Amino acid sequence: MAAVYSVFITFLIIGIWHGPRWNFIILGLLQGIAINYEFFTKKQRLSIARKLPEKLVVVTSRILTYLFFSFSLVFFFAPTFSDASYFLKNMFSNLQFRSSYLGIIPDFRDFTVTIIAFLVLLWIEAVQEKGENLREKIPVNKRWIRWSVYYVMIILILYLSKGENTFIYEQF
Repeated sequence: MAAVYSVFITFLIIGIWHGPRWNFIILGLLQGIAINYEFFTKKQRLSIARKLPEKLVVVTSRILTYLFFSFSLVFFFAPTFSDASYFLKNMFSNLQFRSSYLGIIPDFRDFTVTIIAFLVLLWIEAVQEKGENLREKIPVNKRWIRWSVYYVMIILILYLSKGENTFIYEQF
């Protein structure tokens, strides 16, 4: 039980380390609660998971983890707690769905590159999850393929960064 409290306190301290503001403290609390939830409910969750199809459990678990982590990052990226609260309160207000444009894709090229990168990452994860060796799937022993991949990655990094310094910990 001491380990559970230690993990919770550690995440709280990590939140405070980011800055003595309420949004970071809440971020630490949320992450600590999530880890402790995992610990305390593991048996019940595994018992439920055994009764369901494995793929459903995997997909649902990933979606829930992603949604929780995204929710908690609101507190990380918001300058203040009131900004985070305002964002969460108004996140779904005034939504307008149009078939041609949802208003969230500023540039079609950025959208296309993002979708391709997302699909590549999904493929990499699927290969690794099956326990297959990724190096066997890509003939990296051929010099021209390896260097082509390097150049494409460098170009994508430069293109997607758009000259911005996006290293988040620079501010701490």
